[in-house]
Amino acid sequence: MLFPGEFAIASGALHPIRWTLFLAVVLPVGLLLLAAFLRATGNQSEENIAISRSVLRGLRWLIAAEVSALLVLTCVGMIYEACCRARDRAEFPPPGRMIDVGGYRLHLQCAGEGGPTVVLDAGLVGSTLDWRAVLPEAARLTRVCAYDRGGYGWSDRSTRPRTPDGITADLHELLEKAGERPPYILVGHSLGGLNMWAFANRYPAQAAGLVLVDSAHPEYSISFPWPERVQFLFLRWTLPFGLPRWRGWCGDGASEIRTVKTAVTCRPVYQQSYYEQWDAIPAYMEVAHRVGTVGKLPVIVITRDPKRPGADAEREAQWSQWQRELGKISSNSRTLTAEGSGHDIPGQRPDVIVEAIRAMLAELRAGREFN
Repeated sequence: MLFPGEFAIASGALHPIRWTLFLAVVLPVGLLLLAAFLRATGNQSEENIAISRSVLRGLRWLIAAEVSALLVLTCVGMIYEACCRARDRAEFPPPGRMIDVGGYRLHLQCAGEGGPTVVLDAGLVGSTLDWRAVLPEAARLTRVCAYDRGGYGWSDRSTRPRTPDGITADLHELLEKAGERPPYILVGHSLGGLNMWAFANRYPAQAAGLVLVDSAHPEYSISFPWPERVQFLFLRWTLPFGLPRWRGWCGDGASEIRTVKTAVTCRPVYQQSYYEQWDAIPAYMEVAHRVGTVGKLPVIVITRDPKRPGADAEREAQWSQWQRELGKISSNSRTLTAEGSGHDIPGQRPDVIVEAIRAMLAELRAGREFN
């Protein structure tokens, strides 16, 4: 899971706005206090009265100027954001198909031929863009499909709950409506790993294998503290005025995809869906706790390197324990370590994921088990 907070507003990113707001408030308040002080001194000389009136006139002019500047900046920001969104739609159309799943559309990007078909699901803040290095290489081996969950990437917002039940129902209907044929090798990164485990448990006849890429664990609890909520609400409210785009609060990642990632994340539907998903994490994990084992389904658990430079030993020990526990959901599993990689294995070691898919395809096609 790309951990919550990575899209939070960085403290240093606010400095021009912070100082502008500071001056916009301090100057009027200072003038108001000065006028009040002159009146409170009790010295009602003509000179003091004249100064007080001048200060109040200046205060009115200052407030009028600030309101006018705010209106102008609001209009400019709205025009800027509208032009950017129009440019995004023209330059970055969906690379795959938009499939109607009952009142809203989900984005599905497929390549390659053969079977079983591999289905890819990204992490908490991820999209089909996260699989850019995996999909083309895996498509040399078999048919591969990556999709955007509701509200993410190019997909419309989903009306189903943001729990494993709602997400797997979306995916099941998407694959069916798209005409993709099961069984599938289900590959999930981080939160997507829990989604794919839930899919395999809910639709066992459609699961040929499961690859968990540094998957989240049902015991992994993340909170949504009020400062983060305020930041996200501020980002969503200012999005129509171009402020988050201008300040770079939405869109990150590798330089080669930063522009397109900005296009898909500087959308109100994305920010709303991300907020809803994060807010639903307690309910999500409660459902995830009830997901059962998958019998003898082939499972490969790929975990990050706990000995990579800068890794926190205590945190990595807990994470490694969770990864070992995930391997126990099947009696036919193996575990791989993505040497040198952190949590972003699809970006840092996509070759490990491709080789895991290759190994699973070979075992499935030969009818062998891992153990």
